[in-house]
Amino acid sequence: MVDTARITELYFDSKLKQVDIAKQFNITKQYVSKIVRKDPRYTEEKRLKHNKSKQRKNEYNKKYFKSYTRKDRKSTKDEDAAFEATLAKDRRLLSTKKQISKDNFVQSSIGAYIQDKNGNLVKNPKINSSYALPNTYKRNTQVLMWNQIYG
Repeated sequence: MVDTARITELYFDSKLKQVDIAKQFNITKQYVSKIVRKDPRYTEEKRLKHNKSKQRKNEYNKKYFKSYTRKDRKSTKDEDAAFEATLAKDRRLLSTKKQISKDNFVQSSIGAYIQDKNGNLVKNPKINSSYALPNTYKRNTQVLMWNQIYG
């Protein structure tokens, strides 16, 4: 027979862990937990341990954020130049013509689309865009079937 009073004394007074108590009495950790939970001091002990853990986490976060520096992504000159070229092309296209083709209009707003499995463009529902943009845009691409590629 296991001495439950001794187990609760080791847990609450000596502050031993349940695993250590279980090894000492050659019983399972679950059985020690069952005995400890029946004690009226358990809820208070649990609250104290929770608050102590919370305090340790807050102290860790304070130290961490004092030394933390966010790494900025540096864009390369090539990326910047390519982006500027795309913007310049779109500005030229949209400003020089009174009417532009649907293809050019969609191309200038390509960021508002996602590609479906057939290669067509579908307006991304997460992006608010002009009502003038078509919801779907069928590209003039042929989707090849497996047997067309591999015979």
